[in-house]
Amino acid sequence: MKRPLFLALVFPLFLLCLHPAAGQSQCPTGKEGNIWYFGAYFGDPAGLDFGAGSPPAFLDDSAIPPSIGGYEAYAIANGGDGSLLFYSNGLDVWNRNHEPMQGNGFGIGGHSSATQMVALPQPGHPGTYYLFYPETRDLNPQLDTVADMLYAVVDMQLDGGLGGIVQKKVFLHGKTTEKVAAARHCNGEDWWVLTHELGSNRFFAWLLDSSGIAASPVVSEAGAGNSGLRATKGGQMKISPDGQRVAMAETGEATFWGVATYDAHTEVFRFDNATGEVYDPVLMRDSLRSAYGAEFSPDNGKVYFEVWDPDDRIIQYDLKAGSADAIIQSRTVVAENNVTNGAGGMLLGPDGKIYIANVNYFGTPQKSLDAIHRPNEKGAACDYRGGADGLLLPDNVGVGLGLPDFPASYFAPLKPWLEGPGQVCAGAEGHFYVTGNCAAVDYLWEVPGGGIVREEGDSVWVEFGVPGVQEVVVHRTTACATWSDTLAVIVEESLINTDTLYICPGDSVEVSGEWVGQPGTFTQGFTSVNGCDSTSTTVVVLLPGNDTALVASTTCDPAGAGTFVQSFPGQNGCDSTVVTTVTFSPADTFEVFSATCDPTAAGVFTSHFNNQSGCDSVVVETVDLLPGDSVFIYSSTCAAAAAGIFTDHLTNQWGCDSVVVETVDFLPGDSTFIYSTTCDPELAGAGFSVFNTPSGCDSVVVRVTTLATPLTVDLGEDLYIMAGDTTTVEAIVNLPPDSLASVVWSPSGCPACLVQAVSPPVTTAYFVDITALNGCSAEDEVTVFVEAVGGQVYVPNSFSPNGDGINDFFTIYGKGDAQVHWLRIFSRWGEKVYEGGNFAANGRGQGWDGRHRGQLMEPGVFVWLAEIVLADGDRRVLEGEVVLLR
Repeated sequence: MKRPLFLALVFPLFLLCLHPAAGQSQCPTGKEGNIWYFGAYFGDPAGLDFGAGSPPAFLDDSAIPPSIGGYEAYAIANGGDGSLLFYSNGLDVWNRNHEPMQGNGFGIGGHSSATQMVALPQPGHPGTYYLFYPETRDLNPQLDTVADMLYAVVDMQLDGGLGGIVQKKVFLHGKTTEKVAAARHCNGEDWWVLTHELGSNRFFAWLLDSSGIAASPVVSEAGAGNSGLRATKGGQMKISPDGQRVAMAETGEATFWGVATYDAHTEVFRFDNATGEVYDPVLMRDSLRSAYGAEFSPDNGKVYFEVWDPDDRIIQYDLKAGSADAIIQSRTVVAENNVTNGAGGMLLGPDGKIYIANVNYFGTPQKSLDAIHRPNEKGAACDYRGGADGLLLPDNVGVGLGLPDFPASYFAPLKPWLEGPGQVCAGAEGHFYVTGNCAAVDYLWEVPGGGIVREEGDSVWVEFGVPGVQEVVVHRTTACATWSDTLAVIVEESLINTDTLYICPGDSVEVSGEWVGQPGTFTQGFTSVNGCDSTSTTVVVLLPGNDTALVASTTCDPAGAGTFVQSFPGQNGCDSTVVTTVTFSPADTFEVFSATCDPTAAGVFTSHFNNQSGCDSVVVETVDLLPGDSVFIYSSTCAAAAAGIFTDHLTNQWGCDSVVVETVDFLPGDSTFIYSTTCDPELAGAGFSVFNTPSGCDSVVVRVTTLATPLTVDLGEDLYIMAGDTTTVEAIVNLPPDSLASVVWSPSGCPACLVQAVSPPVTTAYFVDITALNGCSAEDEVTVFVEAVGGQVYVPNSFSPNGDGINDFFTIYGKGDAQVHWLRIFSRWGEKVYEGGNFAANGRGQGWDGRHRGQLMEPGVFVWLAEIVLADGDRRVLEGEVVLLR
């Protein structure tokens, strides 16, 4: 299927260089997501610091302004050393001293009840940050309005390094949901800012580079979209750490008010971080009461959603399962009903754990964050811990519905994300590659348990020789640091089975479905259950047989004759055999044959005697009856009287009757009829010809030729017209028009027309040649005589400047060397549209081409004036009208 991509943007690449004075390193370090702030309507806001590892340390909340305590949206900007730069809840912006940022940090136009917002450093501009945030819906459904996606610009070099707002409430696009996510461009420098339109399935991908935010986005239509009503704006949208997938949770229309509508859903998409295109949607689950939280595992292989289905649950899907159906079928509930009032936003932490906000909408704030400790693992092995087993918070703080949002690749900004088969066969090549990178990078590959076959760009082909769990390791070294990724690979062993079978002489054994009675080695290849090529070899060994004794005797008694076998076991397990063959010695039988023509003397006659063995000796005489011969002869004749069956009786050499039967068949003559038509009366009529067939009989061919209706055509008498006039030439035929095969005019005119409108400039002969469907044809000729105006000048009354080479110019025709001194053309309103002159009459390509100021005039009537110099020097001023046709 072709994916919809409406706008592709290409921008120059710049090196990312952050301002050291603003608490930032020159390079992305992965510490830019270390500091978190979040809060709730009830209770103090909370702060976490992942700089010392996991679990994170709690920050002193005494200096945090209580007004940050909100409900959902938070954006944090940290430096490359993990220190705080500024933070926002969508309503206001605070610097690292927890003071309103210079440039009126209060009232930036968003709201803490929006689902997501994100802060990004601008590539190529140290200390400049873009803060993207949506307006939000009103909590009252009747006051709900369509919101805008906005952004602000922060310069960290202002206010002594505390930063200042230089722009805010800048319109990005309208009709937005509360979703906004960000990921690195494949060049490793720029950013993609992804938003979603309200009431449709359109994604907007905005490129942020050294020149700023793009003027227009890459637009993708993908997935189920949303209804555009009420709570459908909510729910998180996340991009995987490798920038290759998008996960989206859509809340239902009545998630928070009234009767549940069960119209929420969850989806996963592919994302092209080179073009910004979103495509290949997979609808994971629909008809949910609500879906809010979404997050990917650190290895990009799992995706988690928080849903009400109908109770609160955390769902895991395995993105490595294969097809879309296989991914959907991998659905696993890893937690349910974990907190009475339900889970909220999800966020992947720098420690590789996924943290989940638990919110009590109208009661005591929750005192912990739930966490998935091993999100790369399948099912229950992901180790979901909630409530008292989660990350316990200080007593004075609470948890809202949301957590901060960071770009997808902040925790591993330049990591080479490795993809490839999770299982290969020993001795077979496996293809492994780095995803999401389009910059020129030299990778260092390591294969501890195997060998590298070849390298090409972002790919490596590897062969493992030892079964077991092996690894492929890739390193990417930049001026900043070395980043690595490791992929575990299960190397399966090819099976080689060898069996030995023993047989005795004369025995057989089944090998691979066939019975074998001879010694030999038989090998068959097959694919094992682990998918590897394997072989099975069977060696058949023939054991030596023991002695076999043969004894022979004879008997006159048929009942005592036969072969009798007695077997005795030998030392190698094969039988020793004594075979006694008793041959029946029958009475001698002599056969005598004779023949007779007498039926009463024919038969078989037997006489018995004793032979020298004491057995009966029999003489059998067979007397055959000799019947008369019968001979059949077949012939044919053209004479009916000579046909028939004729019998003759003769005597053969034994004196028996011999009969000759002759059958004579009658052969009739052939008759063939041929029908045709002709336009020539002389050729009409009937006739026949007589020939001889190969058998000598007459063959008659009868030809019948029918006279067709002849065709006549009449063009009438010669015509006379004045120069510039038009007349009609009509062909009158005696047959209906639909019985005509072709109508050809010379000069050429309307194809297949019997009537032609002609306006020849000079006397012209017109010919027509017509052929009827019955093959008859006829032709005629008429001459149209043209008299010139005044005897010397002809001016046409129409022309058609359509570029077909016929009447494309309006000009004047005359006899001899007549000249057009001047020619002027006027529109019906008196505007002069053409003036020319000093050209010869009759000049091809001379005169007016129907254009005024370079543009072709519309069809209409125009007035002309001209001064003509005739061949004898006489000057005449003429005027008239001409029609411009198309």
